[in-house]
Amino acid sequence: MKSMRLGSGDVAALMTGLQTKSQANLMRKFVSDEIQFYNAKGSPIDAFRAGAILEERYGLILPDDYYPQVRKKSAEMDVFSCSLDFAKIENSKIVDFEELKTCNFMDLLDIEPYRENNSEGVEYVKKRYKKYYNQIQEQLYCTELESATMVFLAVYSYEDEENYTRKIKVNEYIKFRIARDENVINAIKERGKLYQRIKDYFTIPEEKKSKQLKPEANKPPQVKPEEQLQEQAETNTITPEKADEVVKELKIEPKKIIIKEIDF
Repeated sequence: MKSMRLGSGDVAALMTGLQTKSQANLMRKFVSDEIQFYNAKGSPIDAFRAGAILEERYGLILPDDYYPQVRKKSAEMDVFSCSLDFAKIENSKIVDFEELKTCNFMDLLDIEPYRENNSEGVEYVKKRYKKYYNQIQEQLYCTELESATMVFLAVYSYEDEENYTRKIKVNEYIKFRIARDENVINAIKERGKLYQRIKDYFTIPEEKKSKQLKPEANKPPQVKPEEQLQEQAETNTITPEKADEVVKELKIEPKKIIIKEIDF
């Protein structure tokens, strides 16, 4: 099924209790066979719309080797995949990425004391923005990278026109370098095992799928036994049953008849 994937945005629900409504909704979406597409710019929610617009504005200040919205699937557990806000690509490989989070100006002021202290800033993110921390760990798992950057960008206005023309300045965002946390990654993988088993159960192996889609080269098409018999009768390579009856009625003198067996 096309919907059987766990994206980085699903991690928050994945890590909730197994009996919670969030977990039930995630499973329902997982087996729905419907791919959901979100148009954040067209959202009636101001925060979503502003975040999408400012993400584009932030991308303008990044180097040219950073590409927006790059997808990556886990090589170990293919039920996991992620969408990276900005991925740095070298020689067709993802070597780094930045995950952007927009927040109101007051929240950025709370983060400001940690601007120059990365270790304390990461600890603050783990406590205050746990779902963001878990999300970037899932992204590190999928990309197999050792660390990545989380960026907090201040939102000053929810007016589209102002955000479309805004020029992002250095003092308007704060970056933290977040390293892999194997404990969190293992917990995410453990929760994902059930979803992986479901996906594996409903997934046709690639070899079997290719055989279904493409017939084997140089292999003649299969012919039903009755069709093969009819074809042989038309080419006189076998005597049909009705012909035998005619022979008996004509009382032909006994002759040695060699009967050849045909395997179907």
